[in-house]
Amino acid sequence: MYTCGTYLVMLSAPPGGSGSSATRSLFGGTSGLSSLKVLSSSLVFNISDGQFSSRADLIDAAGSSLGRGALVPGLGACYDAMNNMIWTCSSDYMDQWCNPGNQAFHHVCQRLGVSHIIPEPKDESVSTSNVINQLLHHVGAMCIHQLNLLTASANLPISNFLGKQHPIEAQHLSSICDIMEKALANKDACIIRCILIVFQVIFKFFFNPQTERNREIVRRSEQLLWQLLKTPVNEIGEEIQKEVCLAISSGLHTLYLGEQELNNLLKLVLTEGQRNSGLCQLRDIILVNLAEQLQNNRFGSEDDDHYRLNDELLHYILKIVVQDSCILITKCQTVSKEEFLRLLATVPVASPCLRYLMAVQNHLLSNTVLIKPDDHDDSDSSLQGETLKVHGEIDIGSLLFRFHIYINDISINY
Repeated sequence: MYTCGTYLVMLSAPPGGSGSSATRSLFGGTSGLSSLKVLSSSLVFNISDGQFSSRADLIDAAGSSLGRGALVPGLGACYDAMNNMIWTCSSDYMDQWCNPGNQAFHHVCQRLGVSHIIPEPKDESVSTSNVINQLLHHVGAMCIHQLNLLTASANLPISNFLGKQHPIEAQHLSSICDIMEKALANKDACIIRCILIVFQVIFKFFFNPQTERNREIVRRSEQLLWQLLKTPVNEIGEEIQKEVCLAISSGLHTLYLGEQELNNLLKLVLTEGQRNSGLCQLRDIILVNLAEQLQNNRFGSEDDDHYRLNDELLHYILKIVVQDSCILITKCQTVSKEEFLRLLATVPVASPCLRYLMAVQNHLLSNTVLIKPDDHDDSDSSLQGETLKVHGEIDIGSLLFRFHIYINDISINY
C-alpha cells in the first residue's frame, strides 16, 4: 500500500487469480494476451474518514514486473510526492508509473500558486474576499482534476467522462471574463491562474462559439489571453505564461473558427516565436499537440485537415529545424572536448518542430503503405482508399523534396 497524503491505496491480486499464473507464457515471457488480463487492483480509501473511494484495475502493462510474473504480495510500492509518480519494486524489477488519478493536494496547490498549508481561522467570521478566493481555488482544483483525468484517458471518448454535462452558456463565460479582468486590474496572480485553468476546460469541452453572442464572448476572452501573453514574462511569471499558452492551445478551434484565422496564428508563432518567449512556448505546445493528434489519428480520417498544416507552414517549420541543426553543428565544432563528451552523453530529445515533422512523415508513410485498395472491389471505400494512396504518394514526394533542399543548405554552409 502507499499514500499521497489524501488517499490510501491498497494493491491487491486480481480476483480469482494469483497474478503470476495469469501472465506467464509457455516460454517464460509475457504472452500475447497478457495485457488483456487484470494484473492487479488498486483500492482507494479516503484518509480523512476511511471511506472507500474508488477502484482501478491494471490491465495493460505487459513489460512491467507484474506482467513478467511478479506476485502482488511481494511488491513494494510508494508514492513519489516530488514528481507525482508511483514506484513499485520486486525482487527482479523496479517500475515507475504515472499517476492517472487525482494529484496530491500539494501538487494542485502548486499549479494554482497557493500554499498547501491551510491556516486555522482566527475567529468565526470570514471576509467576503476570502470566501470568493477559496471558491475560486476549489473550482480551479476541480478543473485540474478534470484535465488530468482526460489526459490520462486520451484514447477514450470524451463523452465517457463528461456524461450529461451541458455546454456552458455565454453569460457564464462572460462572468468568468469579468473575474479575469478584475484579477488583471488587481494583479492577483493566484486568481489569474485559476481562471486560466478554467478556460482550458471550457474551451475544450463546454463551449459552442457558433452564435453571434458567443462569438463576442470568445473575442473578449481571446483579447484577455493575448493581453497576458504579450505581457513580459518578468511581470507575470513563467507559470502564468505557460497556463496562457495552454489555454490558447486548448481553445485553438474555438478561438479561431476559420482556417485562415488559424493559419495566421500559426504563421505568427512560427515566424515570431524566436523573438518572443510567449509565442515560442505557444508554438511548441501547439506543435506537440498536433503531432500527438496526428499519431493517434486513424488512417484516412476526416480530421486529417485539422492536424496537417499547409505547405507554407511546413516551410517555416523546416526552416526552424534547419536553424536548430546548424546551431547544434556549430556547438559541436566550437565546444571543448569535455563539453562535447558531455553533449554526447545527454539523452537526445526531439524539438517540438522536429516531432511534428516526424509525425507528418510517419502519417504519410503509414497511409501510403498500409492503405491498399482491393483490385476486385469497385465500392466507394475501395476507390477512396486508392485516392488516399495516390494523395499520400504525392504528399511524401513533396515533403521529401523539401527535406532534400534544406539538407543541401546545411551541406553548403558546413
